[in-house]
Amino acid sequence: MEKIYFTIEEMIDSIKKISAQLVDSNYDPEVIISVNRGGCTPGIYLSHYLNKQNEVINIELRDSNIEPDLISIKEKIKQFNSVLIIDDINDSGNTIGIIKDLTKNLATKIHFAVLINK
Repeated sequence: MEKIYFTIEEMIDSIKKISAQLVDSNYDPEVIISVNRGGCTPGIYLSHYLNKQNEVINIELRDSNIEPDLISIKEKIKQFNSVLIIDDINDSGNTIGIIKDLTKNLATKIHFAVLINK
């Protein structure tokens, strides 16, 4: 697997771009939800940048043998009207796919953001 090195400056630049896209689309999420672990740092930065609450969900597909607790993830997401879910890298789309499948019948409006889309 090819490693990608992403500097803090590149991350901050990406977060500014995501913020601008949110403004341009008139989407104002109630909360930023970071995907543990890679999404945590950009999620914290983005939540500070947008002055929004930050929450974390645990979906580790690559480096963990532990199944994600889908019930607690769904419960966390459904308590909000609108969320932005952020992760660092979208490798295969599996993480986003799991979240989309899990939340397809919720009233919560969900958008996704990633720093790197492979």
